[in-house]
Amino acid sequence: MFENINNRWETFVVIALIAFTVSVSLRKYILINNKCSYCDFIFIFTLGVGLFSLLACCIIYSMYQKNLFKNKNNMKIIVPILFTAFLMTLGMIFKNRGYYLVSNVAVLDGVMEPLKILLLFIISYLFLSAKINLKLIIGIILSLIGLNLILNNQ
Repeated sequence: MFENINNRWETFVVIALIAFTVSVSLRKYILINNKCSYCDFIFIFTLGVGLFSLLACCIIYSMYQKNLFKNKNNMKIIVPILFTAFLMTLGMIFKNRGYYLVSNVAVLDGVMEPLKILLLFIISYLFLSAKINLKLIIGIILSLIGLNLILNNQ
């Protein structure tokens, strides 16, 4: 049962889920209980993300320096990768602003995550040849019902 647990995507999803949940809860706690101004918060938060990203780059470099930039095909994907990093940073800033403004962070994520799943499915279907099946349709319908319940009862 526990063999190859470090090679299963589910393991990484659970770890990411815990990390993101604790992070969101702490961010809302800092903003509400400490009456932190948004401009101070977002500056320090973004600076922290940048510093930890730089630390992660150093660790990745030390672990994989022999393999970095060996593939010449990687050079043509640098601009798209940097663009996705920019979009992720932009999304992070706007989502943090949402956390600052909303009273219940579960509502924000309850709206955003089902919509993100639906948009990713549409993009995957249109551009990445994803398949449609009955379970997926049922999941989409349940997501829309949940989204409706959240929006009508917030």
